[in-house]
Amino acid sequence: MNILITGGSRGIGKGIALELNKAGHDLLLVAKTEANLLVAQSEMENQDLKIELFDCDLSKESEIDRLLQYSKDIDFVPDILIFDAGYGRMESLIESNFQDLSDIMDLNVYHVYHTVKRYYPALKLSGKARIYIIGSTASTEAYTLAPLYGLSKWTLRGYALTLRQELMKDNIGVTLIHPGVTKTDQWNGIDLPQNAFILPSDIGKLINSTLLLSEHALVEELTVRPVSGDLQ
Repeated sequence: MNILITGGSRGIGKGIALELNKAGHDLLLVAKTEANLLVAQSEMENQDLKIELFDCDLSKESEIDRLLQYSKDIDFVPDILIFDAGYGRMESLIESNFQDLSDIMDLNVYHVYHTVKRYYPALKLSGKARIYIIGSTASTEAYTLAPLYGLSKWTLRGYALTLRQELMKDNIGVTLIHPGVTKTDQWNGIDLPQNAFILPSDIGKLINSTLLLSEHALVEELTVRPVSGDLQ
């Protein structure tokens, strides 16, 4: 299948891409930094498959228009969209300013909204289309470690659950995945035991396993945490 992954050059997005390449899927990886995309591409196990790259700033709607045009230019029609691009902010709800909130919503939420709208006509024609949205356990409880991040993920969860209902009529499935603390480079330099993390590849393996279900089965929402629990 053709799979488009935002945030596909690092962290969870890269872990997903590596697993799906291993499983035999063609990929279009989207991220802000070309150098990171090239590194991710070089690490793919199966270099005989299509591994297309596109660097853009997904927080800008005009850049998503460029992405759509690029995918048309290379004749890459996605069957599956996977949304992982995002970032965290540590500011509190009271001490942050509105621009802080606007910036995090642009990338963590609105890039999903704009991209789904643009690819919806193609997804409708697929007959087997799926949308995977990487949320966070920050949207399942009050998240005082990074309040603005938590707010964005709560918003994303509401969007994903509503989108699931709206796209039933088109046979487009929507799956929302909530990873807990995951071993990505944002935790570099922080002294925590290995069992405090899940791995990016864990999320990739989960997505791949859901793609092996019968075409009429859909996993709607998943939460994945370290066995030892999340950081509080």
